[in-house]
Amino acid sequence: MTWHNHIKQEFVATVVGQKDKDIVELGNFNELEEKIKKLAEEYVLLRERNSELEGLLQTRDEELGEAKHQIGILKEERNTARTKVDSMLALLSDIKVP
Repeated sequence: MTWHNHIKQEFVATVVGQKDKDIVELGNFNELEEKIKKLAEEYVLLRERNSELEGLLQTRDEELGEAKHQIGILKEERNTARTKVDSMLALLSDIKVP
């Protein structure tokens, strides 16, 4: 084998090896690209779900606020009724039954 043929064979082996290495690296790159796409899709879905949950939370907070308001009104009405009942009982206690 001549010196020229030996160099030529080494060059071909290097190029073929490099092609295999490039194919592996390209495969890794494609795999990474797919993972990034999936993460981006999941991120969009999670943002949408988060938005839905924030809306539900806002609705529940409003319902809770309304319920607290109604409880406050009912407590006031109860206290007013108690006061009136106590007042009437006091009037009845002054009445003497023969």
